[in-house]
Amino acid sequence: MDQGAVGITAFVLEEKDKDDALSVNWLEFLKCDDRVSEIAEIQQILAVKMNRVSKNSRIAVLNVAQSFAAIDRVLKGKLNITVLHSPTRVEGRWDDPSHSSIYGLPRKEDRLTAATALRDVITEVHPASPVST
Repeated sequence: MDQGAVGITAFVLEEKDKDDALSVNWLEFLKCDDRVSEIAEIQQILAVKMNRVSKNSRIAVLNVAQSFAAIDRVLKGKLNITVLHSPTRVEGRWDDPSHSSIYGLPRKEDRLTAATALRDVITEVHPASPVST
C-alpha cells in the first residue's frame, strides 16, 4: 500500500520471482457464487499459504483484457504478456488451485510503466486477511 492505495510495486517483479512471473489468482476458477465468496476463499488460501498476512496487505482485482489493453497502450505493443493458470501446492500444507501467473512483464526498462498501467486498471481492492468482527 502506498498512501492508502495499492502501490505500483505490487506489480513489479522481484528478485525472488525466478520464473519471471507475477503471481496472481484466477477468481472465477474458484466457481464461487459471488465476489464476496471468491475473496473469502482467496483470503483463506493466503492465510494458510503465507502463514501470516499483514493487516495492511490487499487483494487487487483486475480484468485480464483491460490489463492487456492498458499495457499495450502505454508500451505500444513492445511486450508479449500472457496469463497462465498455474495451480500450486505444498503437499500436506496448502493448496492454491486458482494460482495463475502473468508472464512477459519487464524486469528493467519499462517495468514501472507496465506496473503503473496495471495499477491504474484495478477494479476492486479488498483486505488480504479476513476482516475480524
